[in-house]
Amino acid sequence: MAEKFGVGDTIVMEGGVTVVHDDGKVTVRLLGYGTPIATRGEHLSLVAKKKAEPGPRKRLFDQPD
Repeated sequence: MAEKFGVGDTIVMEGGVTVVHDDGKVTVRLLGYGTPIATRGEHLSLVAKKKAEPGPRKRLFDQPD
């Protein structure tokens, strides 16, 4: 597997944002690492937004009592 990589290659790693700081830093937990890493947001790319959690269902119409 090491033959796939070369010095200077660019890679992408997957992880999740755990903290967004007021000064522009973000703390991320990368898959495969036990320690979170804090970095500036401009060093991150390919950000996928978290899916919104479903809220209570709204009625499409009022049912008579």
